[in-house]
Amino acid sequence: MKEKVQNIGMVKGIWLEFAIAAKSMREDTGLTQEQLGQKLLPIATEEKVDAWESGRKHIPILQFFFICFICGFTSGKSIKSTINKHHSNKK
Repeated sequence: MKEKVQNIGMVKGIWLEFAIAAKSMREDTGLTQEQLGQKLLPIATEEKVDAWESGRKHIPILQFFFICFICGFTSGKSIKSTINKHHSNKK
């Protein structure tokens, strides 16, 4: 039973990380919640995007991938940004 509770907590933590990442990507591109919602397929309301970003509702995985695409997120871009931040902190 204790293991199941730990697994549930881990899954909630993963969904919360998706929410944080989605909000960060949206803000980095300068889009409002409404603008992002209008670009998604199917279109999402500002309220729905807010619920995803706050963690009140889980982001459907396909929508999360659309958010990544819309915001121009690529793993290479993320790695480059991380490396640049690391080097600037060393100076």
